[in-house]
Amino acid sequence: YDNRCHMIKQITFDEIYSIWKNDLWPDRVSAIEPLNCMMFMGGWDSSVEQKYKPVFFAYTDNGKILGVNSGFQTSEYTFRSRGIWVYPEHRSKGIAKHLLDAVVNYAKEETSACIIWSIPRKTAFKAYEAVGFSRIGPWFDKEMEFGPNCYAYMEIKE
Repeated sequence: YDNRCHMIKQITFDEIYSIWKNDLWPDRVSAIEPLNCMMFMGGWDSSVEQKYKPVFFAYTDNGKILGVNSGFQTSEYTFRSRGIWVYPEHRSKGIAKHLLDAVVNYAKEETSACIIWSIPRKTAFKAYEAVGFSRIGPWFDKEMEFGPNCYAYMEIKE
């Protein structure tokens, strides 16, 4: 996405890390890693870190980051969107939709995944719905530091 001064671009983990640490997950107890081994609808697979590489995106305005998101495969057929953040003063402008679209398009074009999933906060769920994600299961706080959250997914390939 590019609109003169606004654009989506790939960034590095180092670039997204400070935003995740200071804004998305302040006071987080566990370490902030580039990806994690959570699986769609529960469980863990420690091989994810060896098998797959994450991708990081920023929505920028004249070079200033207004929001971020990332994604990575969690299995041959699943891809996760993780760590979306838009600064409060820039919310309700469609930035989250552009960031989610970037991750969805990456998963469609660059991976074998047919489902993209996430664990959005209740406060962010409308942005996911706007892109086509559906909630599956109940809202929960267990294992989440900043809940309530839910599992959400979208089919991206037949």
